[in-house]
Amino acid sequence: YEQVQPYLAGAYDLNEAFKPQPKARHTPGQTSRLSKILKKIKRKFSQITPTTTPTQTPLAEFVAKANIDFLYPIIYYNFDPSILPLPCAWAGWIPDFQHKYLTHFFSDQEIAKRDRGIQLLAEAAPKMVFSSASAVQDYERFYPAYVHKANVLSFRTIPSADWYSAAPLAVQKQYSLPDRFFIICNQFWQHKNHLLVFEALALLKARSIFPTVVCTGKLADRNNPDYIQQIYRKIEDSGLADQVHLLGLIPRLDQIQLIRRSLALIQPSLFEGWSTSIEDARVLGKPMVLSDFPVHLEQNPPNTTFFQRQNAEDLAHTLENYWKKCVPGPSLLLEDVAKENNAQEVKAFALRFLDIARSPI
Repeated sequence: YEQVQPYLAGAYDLNEAFKPQPKARHTPGQTSRLSKILKKIKRKFSQITPTTTPTQTPLAEFVAKANIDFLYPIIYYNFDPSILPLPCAWAGWIPDFQHKYLTHFFSDQEIAKRDRGIQLLAEAAPKMVFSSASAVQDYERFYPAYVHKANVLSFRTIPSADWYSAAPLAVQKQYSLPDRFFIICNQFWQHKNHLLVFEALALLKARSIFPTVVCTGKLADRNNPDYIQQIYRKIEDSGLADQVHLLGLIPRLDQIQLIRRSLALIQPSLFEGWSTSIEDARVLGKPMVLSDFPVHLEQNPPNTTFFQRQNAEDLAHTLENYWKKCVPGPSLLLEDVAKENNAQEVKAFALRFLDIARSPI
C-alpha cells in the first residue's frame, strides 16, 4: 500500500475517495469504486503479520499464503529491495522518464529520488514492463545494462456499460456548460501543457473566434504548488474566464459523459508514458487533438489531428478547424465501432499480459 498510495494520491483526492458518495447518484452508504479498491488493499496488507521464518519477508509470506503466481506492478516509488525475495514471478513497472527530459519541472531531490528508485528496481526486477515502445527506448538509453528485461504492455481502457447508457446532456447541464466545448482531462501538472491551450485560445480570441474548453483534473501540482496560480493568472490576463471551465476532480462517470458530449478531446501534454485520456476517448469514438509527443504518435487513435507541442499558433489553427466542423456528441455510430475495436484491443492486451507473466524473462 505504501508503494501504491503516493501514485494514487497524485491523481485522486484520497480523503474524498473514502467518503460515501452522494445519495442522489448512488445507493445510501455505497462507497466509490476507488474507495473499495483502496480499502481492499489496506485490508489485505493489514493481514500481514511478522514472519516466524527469518529468511522470509512479510510480503513474501503474504504472497505465499495468497497463492499468488505473478505480482505486478512493483513500482520504483518507495521501492525497497528488502521486500525480496518473493516466492512468485514478478515485474517492475516504470511509467516514463520525464524527469530526465523536463528537469526544470522537478527539484534536485525529486530527480535523485526517482533515479535511485529506478536504479534499484532495474537491478532487482526479473522483468520490467513499460506502457510504450518509446519508454523502452528511454530505458535502453539510460539503463542499457537492463534492457534485456524490458517488455511493452500498452494498456487499454475497459469501459463499463453505464458509460454508454448515462445521459451526457444532463451532465452537461449539471455543470452549467454550453452545448459546444472541447475537453481536457489531465491533472494540472506543468508537463500537461495547459498554458499552451490557453495561449492558443487567446490567439483565436484576437480573431473573434471563441471556443470553449472544459478542464477536469486535480487543481494542484505536487512538484510546483504555485503553478495553479499561473493557470488562474493566464486565464484572467487573457480574458478567457468565459471560455475556460475548470471543474477540478469530478466523478468518473461525469467525466466520461462530458467526453462523450464534447466536440473533441484535447491532449496537449509534453510527456506521457501512455495517455489514459486518449484511451478513454478512443473507446468513446471521439475526435482528438493531440500534441506530437512520440507516445501520442505511437497510440495513434482514429479521427486525430496532431499539432506541434510547443506551437500555440499550430494548435490555434487546428482548434479553429475543429470548432467549425465538429458537432456535440455522442455519436452512437462511432461509439459502436469503438466498442467493437475495444473488445479486440482488450483481448490483445490480456494475451500480452499473460505472455509477460509466463515468460522466464
